[in-house]
This record gives sequence, C-alpha cells and structure tokens, in this order.
Amino acid sequence: MRLLPVLLLRLALLVALTASTALVVEYANAGDPAFCGVQSGCFAVRTSGYAYLFGYLPLPDLGRAAYAALFALALVAKTRLQHAVLAVLTGLGALFALYLLWLQQSAIGAFCEWCVAVDTSAIVAAIAATWVWLNARKDEASVRLPAARGVTLSWIGAALIGMVAPYIWGKFPKEPPLPEAIKAEQVPNKLTIVGFTDFECPFCRKMHPVIHGIEERYEGRVRLVRKMMPLSSHPGAEPAALAYLCAPESLREAVADKLYKAPTDKLTPDGTIALAASAGANATAMLACVKSPETKAKLEADKKLFVDLGGRGLPFNFVGKRVVLGFNPERLEQAVQSELSGPHPALPLWSMFALIGAAFATAIGVTIAADVSARRDKPEAKEPAA
Repeated sequence: MRLLPVLLLRLALLVALTASTALVVEYANAGDPAFCGVQSGCFAVRTSGYAYLFGYLPLPDLGRAAYAALFALALVAKTRLQHAVLAVLTGLGALFALYLLWLQQSAIGAFCEWCVAVDTSAIVAAIAATWVWLNARKDEASVRLPAARGVTLSWIGAALIGMVAPYIWGKFPKEPPLPEAIKAEQVPNKLTIVGFTDFECPFCRKMHPVIHGIEERYEGRVRLVRKMMPLSSHPGAEPAALAYLCAPESLREAVADKLYKAPTDKLTPDGTIALAASAGANATAMLACVKSPETKAKLEADKKLFVDLGGRGLPFNFVGKRVVLGFNPERLEQAVQSELSGPHPALPLWSMFALIGAAFATAIGVTIAADVSARRDKPEAKEPAA
C-alpha cells in the first residue's frame, strides 16, 4: 500500500508527541502520580538525574517540542528535499532514543513505560521517514496524501487531542490506594501529612517553615507525622534523627525547630542533645534514649519504609493520598487544598487511551477514504486513436 510509510510516520510521531506530553504533565506534578506511581520505573527515571538536560531542562519538554515540529514537517513535506530533511532529523532522534533506552537499562536500572513509548516511536518514525524518502526519490507523487481539507484537519485534530488529553486526565487521576504504612497514620476528620525528612538536608530545612505555615493556616484540620530518613552524605542527620525520636511528644515540634535551624556543625551526638535540652527536654533521659536499641530500631524502620515506598529524594511527603516530591511549596499547598476539598472525579486511564486511539484511527480512516475516493474519481488514461 503506497500510503503505508506515510501513515506509519505520522502515527509514530503522534504517539511520541502524546507520550511526551503525558510525561510533561507527570513532571509538573512534583511527585503526585498522574500516570505513574512513585514505585514505577517512570518515577525512578525521573529522579535519576538523567531526566534533565543540563540539569534544568526536562527531557519531556524537549521531546514534546521536537515531535511537534517533526509532526508539522511531516504534514507539509512534499518535495524530495523536505522528505530527506525529515529522514535525517528523525534519524538523529532515533539515535538519541537508543541512547536513552541504553541509559535506562544500564545506568538507571529501570524502564519508564512512557519513555519507552516515546523512544520506540522515535525509532519507528525514523524507519518510516527513510522509507518515505526512498519512495519519494522515485516518485514524489507516490507519497503525497490526498489534498482534501478533511485529511489535514483530521491529523491536526488528532495531534491536538493527543496534546490536550493528558492535561485533563492528569488533573483527575485515578489515585492508587494508600500504602498500608501510610494508611495506618491517617486519623478521622483530619488531613495527615506524612513527611520523610533529614534535618541536615537544605531542602528539608526550607520545607520546614512551609509545612509549619500550612499547619497554622489550617489549624485543627492538618496534622504532620515526621518520618526520619537521614542521608549518609549528611553526618549530622542521624544524630539529629535520633534526638527527634527521643524527644517527648509534647516537645517534638520545638526540638524539630531547633534541629532545622541549628548550624550543621552543631548536629553532633552531643550537640543534638544540647539542642533538645534547650527546647525543654531532659538531657539525661535523652542521652539514654538515643543509645537504646529500641530507638535505633525505630530509625531503621523509618529508613526501610522510605525505600519500600520508592522514595528517591527528599523532602518526600504524602499529603493524604497525594505525593509531593522535593521542595515545591506551591504544589504542597495545592495538594493540601485538593485533599481538604473532598473527593474528586477520577478518570480511568483506559478512557484516555480510547479517546486518543479513536482520534488517531479517525485520521487514518479519513486519509484512506479520501485516497480511495480520489483514485476512483481520477479519469483513466485513454489509448490514442489509431
């Protein structure tokens, strides 16, 4: 079928564009899973350090822009030169996709399903674009789609649906059930924030007043449960965590405030005891507590829970059913407001796939129908009279 390589090219670019958009939405949610859970391969890739170009430009944003441009070029390409340019550009994209697949396999040790969809589609697009170019070298007309307006509009419509739908479904995700350990911390009629922290972590220190401000604004409606996750790169984090766990319940917030605000060189075993004592704790009791096997077992339990939940960075906060990763005050506030406002409609992911699939199938169907109609209406060449 002469249209097969052209249809394959456009379809592959549409899939790459849609999957890139879904990842853009996922990254913007700061940990709250729109399309991937926190224990998914996508989350592992996103927090690996390889997901940002030059450390700040998210690869999904780059991918969406690139595939939107390539799709637009595929819509207007008519000459051999234009098809050659498209083949070269998609070929470069395929090489980059192969590199990203290799990174996921070898460096990250996890595959992101949406990333794989983008990368696989990029490779298919390169093959299809080369196929189109080879056919165009022989006959440019053989790779031209029908010029009917409906054909172009159907492809543009499919692209728009592919780029808009992830934002809608991302706003109303079907939330996964709470992990049992987080569920156990919930209490009736209050929103519980379960936050993993490290008292030496600079972003955790910045998040402390943010969460404290939320507790004050929503007094009586929000409660905080801290879990300890001292990072090995922070020598003062573990002594501080032990001191916090040993502080009397009534003094824990005051002790936490002291630990977050203290110079990091004060977060020593003796220094953290002194800080807790300055908040009103009994130094002798604290000293005995931080050395006890029970306290160390509590700390190890928190660290294990962090790993079991798929934690890959700090701060790591469960806001009710939502997850907020990193220092993102705006997202944290949005999550709190959303959870306090009550249940929201949840759109199942299969319905998004059904809508996008129908849009893509419609574009293909309209194209094939227009081509059949054009061929049927084309007058047959008559043999010259003898």
